[in-house]
Amino acid sequence: MTPRGSIPSFGSPPTTRTTEHHDRDSEHDTLLSRGLISPTKKPAFLHSPKKHPRRTAEYRRIPPPVMASSSSSSTPLFYACIAHNTTVLTEHTASASSNASSLVSLVLPRLEHNTSAHKTIDQAKFYIHCIVKSPADFSASQASAGGLTFLVIADRGIGQRIPFGFLTKLENKFFAEFEPGETDFAHLPPYGCASFNGALKRMMIDHGSERVQQDAINTAKAEIDGVREIMTENIERVLERGEHMSVLVDKTGRLGENARDFRVRSRTLKRRMWWKNVKLMVLLCLVVIFLIYLFVGFGCGLPAWGRCLGH
Repeated sequence: MTPRGSIPSFGSPPTTRTTEHHDRDSEHDTLLSRGLISPTKKPAFLHSPKKHPRRTAEYRRIPPPVMASSSSSSTPLFYACIAHNTTVLTEHTASASSNASSLVSLVLPRLEHNTSAHKTIDQAKFYIHCIVKSPADFSASQASAGGLTFLVIADRGIGQRIPFGFLTKLENKFFAEFEPGETDFAHLPPYGCASFNGALKRMMIDHGSERVQQDAINTAKAEIDGVREIMTENIERVLERGEHMSVLVDKTGRLGENARDFRVRSRTLKRRMWWKNVKLMVLLCLVVIFLIYLFVGFGCGLPAWGRCLGH
């Protein structure tokens, strides 16, 4: 029996709920004081203690690193090699995407070494420049160097001066490292001078980049010279027009002087004619008076008109 006026407990004391609610309020105040939650918004665990918000991690995508190009610097010289007849002794490809090296096997068999020559072969996108050496250029002990070919495949836009300048330097450097009198090029295997590949690569990059910059400067200078010539022509034309204007001014001045002379001469002529007319009128008046004198004298007596004056 439960005494009257007492409040029955249903298996859980009321102090337990009060303590739990107080703990949640204190946790809410702590989060609020640290600025982790908004003051107008209660955390979800006050409404549903068993459910906690899930935190989702956010990741910032890091851009992939820019891969460096396979070539250290751009060059208009795509491919270069040194070959003995059809055997390639050393080579370097600056631009693998150009497929320029595939043309070598087509070009080398077509070259003849009877006489030395500088040749340029047009191959659609490229120009193939080569220096062909003949045995007549060397002594008997260096005859094997007569079959060498120094070849470079270059961009069409750079002309012939840069490639042949590169080939000339390449020839000098190659013969400085592989002396014709001490090297039998005819019996070297393919890529028998592969130790020269690094020097060939450096020469292609250095010579190509420097020459392109120099050509750009020369092109700018040529354009400046062209503009200067045009300006000089324009100035000369202006001066010629000035000379024509001075001639016109001189002619105008002469015409003005002639006009003034004409006015003076015409005024003088006018006065002369006026005096002539005056003299003619005076002479005419005298003649008329003389005639009147004669007519009257015939009736009145001459010379003093005595008969008329006497009456």
